[in-house]
This record gives sequence, structure tokens and C-alpha cells, in this order.
Amino acid sequence: MDINRIDRPRVDPDEAAHARWLDRWAPTCPIGNPQRVRACLAYREWDPRRLQLRVALAPGEGICAVVVDEQEDVVYVRALLCYDPDEEETGPREYGNCPVHVYLDEPLADRAVFDIHGDAFLRRYTPAWETEQASPSDGDPAA
Repeated sequence: MDINRIDRPRVDPDEAAHARWLDRWAPTCPIGNPQRVRACLAYREWDPRRLQLRVALAPGEGICAVVVDEQEDVVYVRALLCYDPDEEETGPREYGNCPVHVYLDEPLADRAVFDIHGDAFLRRYTPAWETEQASPSDGDPAA
């Protein structure tokens, strides 16, 4: 059993339920481009009501919408990337771990963050500069 996944039965929604889901979780691109869902890699609380999601993006890509559903013990997220349909794919691409910021109604506090596309809880992101150990500042080579 994978503890990072929510165990819920899969059901075929009726058309009205599916339309409500699309309205909530799949908003159209503001400039009318087609969209792809992009899985979130991790999260970090930037400020008490500002959530930073980490998303793998290639040069020239950007997130056009992040849908957020705040619940008492979990924040559900879904990141949507829009793209130019006339732009051709050029083969393998380099991706970077990029920040995407969204604002919350309430501070994140102890709530978990769940990516509905990846169907998994996200891990907390800690930048390398926060985990590096400070070097000795007194110049003592034995330190």
C-alpha cells in the first residue's frame, strides 16, 4: 500500500458531474491556447498565505493557471501549462525545477499539499542554500 496516495474508488461520472469537475479543475487558458496538465514536484510555504509549488518546466514554458482547493487538513492543487499549438516539438528537452506561486485564503500551517494530477501528496521542498552547512568563519584550518 502506497501511503502517499489517497485510496478512493474510481467511478464514471455523469455528464453534469463531469462538467462541474471541468469548470473547477480545468479552466480554459486566458489567451485561448490549448493546455496540458503538469505534475507538481514539491511545495514550500513562501509566506503564511503564499504557497510555492515546484514544477518541471522547459525553457519557454510557463504555467497559465493553478487550481487550488483548500480544505481543513489538505490543500489540493492542479497546475495547467498552456502552449502554442503551432509550435513544433523539437525532441528531447531540458527541464528545470521552477517555482510557481499561488495565494491561499488561510495560512498553510500543518496542512498537507496534494497534487490531483499526480494523485499524490507532495513533499516539502527545501532549497539547497537552506541545507548547506556554514563554513568556518574564523579561518582556523582545524575547524
